[in-house]
Amino acid sequence: MSALMILGMHRSFTSLTAHWLMKCGLDIGADLLPGSQGNDDGHFEDLQFLALHEEILRENGLPEDGLRFVHDRAFLFDRFAAITVSPRARRQAIALAATRPPQFGWKDPRTCLFLPLWREVLRQATSLVVVRHFDEVVRSLDRRDRALVKQNANLRDRFRSWRDGRYRSHDAFLGAWVHYNRCLLDHIRLGETFVVTDLVGQADAAIRWLRGRGFALDPVPITTVARPTPPPDPDRLSYRYDGKLLAEARALFGDLAAVAGATSAQE
Repeated sequence: MSALMILGMHRSFTSLTAHWLMKCGLDIGADLLPGSQGNDDGHFEDLQFLALHEEILRENGLPEDGLRFVHDRAFLFDRFAAITVSPRARRQAIALAATRPPQFGWKDPRTCLFLPLWREVLRQATSLVVVRHFDEVVRSLDRRDRALVKQNANLRDRFRSWRDGRYRSHDAFLGAWVHYNRCLLDHIRLGETFVVTDLVGQADAAIRWLRGRGFALDPVPITTVARPTPPPDPDRLSYRYDGKLLAEARALFGDLAAVAGATSAQE
């Protein structure tokens, strides 16, 4: 069995990546999460993997989206780091993997939170890690949430503090980015992984790397689903982040960018 985990923090172009790989011939599941606010073309998430991940989060008393409860002003580092997987959920993961075709992949940002589980279940799995600059991710999450709030009267009441500037959702989202990408960096050091920081620029190299590891993929141009975008300016940030958290995010992004360069060079 050849399994590909498409990994990345929320709003890091993982949906776009999964869409592209599906066009290249990768089986990412038959029953996929449909599009919604911010992902009009679809999320390209296998609903069975998604349901399992959400169930594990619920069992740990954590929000199903793997980010934060709406009333929290900070990301719950300690609680996310202490996630446990019950024997029943582990059996479900094994059974789920057994139903997949000989060559398949899946995408769900929450997978980053359960990498020890999937390394145990799929010992020979390959990973494609998509890294997006933290400020772009936070801005995208903030923009998505604000759009949802405008559409939902109940949410407007719960997020009233947004309007008077007291709600610091950007620090909570930055905390989530740090945790997810810290999990990814640990994972990158353990196995077969290709790290992408420029999806359009590295797409051809990623396909060659995957084909070299036995994935039967057609070299469909990434431009069928994406267009080049200018790189972010690291000195122009969208928010006034917590200083300690910002320093950690910058260092982590630098570590990931260095790994991505090395991975591309060794393709």
